[in-house]
Amino acid sequence: MSRLQRGPGRAQSPTRVAQELEDCHAGIAHSRSSLNRPIFAQVIGAAMDLLVRLPDAAAVRSLSPDFKAIARLPFRGVIVTAMADAGSKYDFVSRFFGPAAGINEDPVTGSAHCTLAPYWANQLGGKRLLRAKQLSARGGDLEVELSGVRKGSSGANEPGGTNPGDERIFIRGHAVSTLEGRVVSPLPPPAAGGK
Repeated sequence: MSRLQRGPGRAQSPTRVAQELEDCHAGIAHSRSSLNRPIFAQVIGAAMDLLVRLPDAAAVRSLSPDFKAIARLPFRGVIVTAMADAGSKYDFVSRFFGPAAGINEDPVTGSAHCTLAPYWANQLGGKRLLRAKQLSARGGDLEVELSGVRKGSSGANEPGGTNPGDERIFIRGHAVSTLEGRVVSPLPPPAAGGK
């Protein structure tokens, strides 16, 4: 990977990229798992969030990241993912860490799955309907579906290509309402020429 980006079209210097990868390694890649073995990560890319792929679901599940190191990264958060265990009803698993945004680990992150869906669709041969498990303490099951296509780097239509096109990602799962209310807008402005 020659560059990481934070936000659309904002390339960073090679020195800054090297520092970010070093910080990422400090926060994720060299974390010790409950399996008492080092975890080595593959940094896939970055825009608003840094996407890191670990070797297996066990590594994602047992990860104990250094939140202070992750908070120093110039991203909203870090998405950590791996292919689900063989024989599982899921296609992939993930966790989302966002200490810089005020939450060490988000229980279930819809926005992260908008990044994960095209990535895993490509990894799984263009599969359009994916089952995901977020492995936070609370956890969550999601179904993500890609609708439409993107133009890939080859110019061909493919899920998860590099140029946004007519692609939508639908996320389904169970939710719990925690607040209900009514929003009342302010009074409309007075009519023209009147009171």
